[in-house]
Amino acid sequence: MPKSPYVLLLTSVALFVLVGCLAKGTSQIPPSSQFRSPAIGTPMPATINATQIRLPPNSSGVLFVNQTGNPVRVAVSDTITTIPAGQSFLFVLPANTYQFYIYEVGISPKARTERTEEGKMRYIYLLPLPKPTSG
Repeated sequence: MPKSPYVLLLTSVALFVLVGCLAKGTSQIPPSSQFRSPAIGTPMPATINATQIRLPPNSSGVLFVNQTGNPVRVAVSDTITTIPAGQSFLFVLPANTYQFYIYEVGISPKARTERTEEGKMRYIYLLPLPKPTSG
């Protein structure tokens, strides 16, 4: 019994999207030891007013605010920095799309993609995970 070409097309598209999602979910996060260069940017206090930040010409910024209570390592490109608890770090980068890797003690590393725009900043808040309760 022949199936409608529309059903076959929709099924093909759905399978393609599913395979694409599975491929993204299984991508490997590199070990933090792979990153050796210091990140280009500046450490900052956790409470900062956006008007206090001046980006260099032709650049963008990604500000990671560490509210986890523990030091966090953040890597991008071939660079890495450690952000102490209660502090922030402003990555200064050309406008583009970047893959950031976040390493916390005792937690699986995470990857985060951010698209930056010239003259603008992105704010990323790293929050503590709730502790599981037993009941």
